[in-house]
Amino acid sequence: MSFDVAGSLNKKKATPDIVFLLNATGSMRGCFQAVTQCIAAVVDALGKPDAYGRVLIEDWRVRVLTYRDRLTDGSCWFIDNPFTGDITEVKSQLAALEAKGGGDEPESLLDAMYTLTQWSAAEKGVTPSPSGWRHLHDAARVVVIFTDASCHPSFKTAAGSDGSVDDLILACQASKLRVLLHAPETPLYGDLAAMNGLEWEPMGSLIDNPVQALNDYTRNTEALRLALVGLVARNIAI
Repeated sequence: MSFDVAGSLNKKKATPDIVFLLNATGSMRGCFQAVTQCIAAVVDALGKPDAYGRVLIEDWRVRVLTYRDRLTDGSCWFIDNPFTGDITEVKSQLAALEAKGGGDEPESLLDAMYTLTQWSAAEKGVTPSPSGWRHLHDAARVVVIFTDASCHPSFKTAAGSDGSVDDLILACQASKLRVLLHAPETPLYGDLAAMNGLEWEPMGSLIDNPVQALNDYTRNTEALRLALVGLVARNIAI
């Protein structure tokens, strides 16, 4: 049975908080422009009607973040931005990004994902902070990740201990995050894909030029838009 995206979205207003989380290390230079241009095009199309005149995504907020290697990049390992519902501001956030640093693999994706689970959330019906999530009943929480690299197998928790992939999965599920992961085929990403609510789009293997795979994938902005719309629809259908 196929999933009825439009039907699910029509039952309840689709108001997502969308985080685009990008690996911004030097290895991404060869695809960084293509990825950011694809994101800009997808966000630009979010509130536009489809061929049937339906607007499937309304009242969206977007936040563009980057991560590098927490162990080698110091305070530059994670670059934050506020949520915004203004496409001009989204494009400004994207334009300010730069792929640099990171050293050798792996990078700190798990730390970055854990950071998202620690954000505050507004009370139901209350205007949220630009630095926090809306209430779960007011908006779906969607995270779209792009990376060409592997990641460290652990992360630092708020208590200062080392967290595992299983710990991160529990944190993401507790925060009700829906994740669309564009990443190379590695065992660790395979483990992460066991998370309920995470969809993994493999970008080849680490030896098969994942940068080129990201370039190829992001040429089709409609594929990413539909994947994003589908993820929101599945969230509000639950």
